[in-house]
Amino acid sequence: CGGSSGDGRKADCKPGEVTAYILGSYGAKAGQCSETCTTTQGLGWMPQHKNGSCADAGFKEMMEAKSFKPQGSPQPLQVRIMGNASSSCHCHSFEQINCDASGDALYNEHVEELRKYCGDIISGSSNVCPYKCFQPFEVMHLNYIECSTRPKHTLFKQVEATNKCHKAARAPFGTKCQETKQAATTVIGGFTMSVTNASGFINDAQANYGVKMAVAKLAAVNQTAVTVKFSLVARRLESVLLPRLLSATGTVNVSYTIT
Repeated sequence: CGGSSGDGRKADCKPGEVTAYILGSYGAKAGQCSETCTTTQGLGWMPQHKNGSCADAGFKEMMEAKSFKPQGSPQPLQVRIMGNASSSCHCHSFEQINCDASGDALYNEHVEELRKYCGDIISGSSNVCPYKCFQPFEVMHLNYIECSTRPKHTLFKQVEATNKCHKAARAPFGTKCQETKQAATTVIGGFTMSVTNASGFINDAQANYGVKMAVAKLAAVNQTAVTVKFSLVARRLESVLLPRLLSATGTVNVSYTIT
């Protein structure tokens, strides 16, 4: 995950455009907000969006600006992904200090980083642990857990006493954090629907999107986690009658996958 530029301003929309936002979709992950510029008329075609900015919903930290193409849209949208303190990325350090003397140089380097970057948090002049203080503090914290060869340094104990550096400020903008991947769970299901003009329905992108949103709502998941496919219920019919029946009320199989 990337860091923040700290720019919580609304998107700079063109004259005649409005800002619209949506949570957890259109390029935004869970706990994030996506905002874009559109016209009042265009907003009418975005029923899941709300008129306003992500800042209005409490998401004031800029995560990234990117292009996102909604399913079924002929062209991509320019969106701004916004976050807040609770959804911030805090990179965890996987740097390891050896327990024996071969790790002394790296250990001392981290002590000097505490001395250089942790002064404000130790003095109490800051309530947010700077990332450059958090990083060496965490590496040393892991080293003390793993090894019994070094006593806790005085500077480390002073930072630890603040109880503010186990959850630090966000990583600097552009910092890449190693992501912890969790085992994926897949849910597969299906149902049938009676519809008018079955052959047209199964090829209708808007119908697919509507069913997809309905499944996502019932499953309480983001719509990006849902895949929906339509198929016609097989019938033994004379070929001359088939077009007429498919243009009338018919039955459609709906299969969905939630990942």
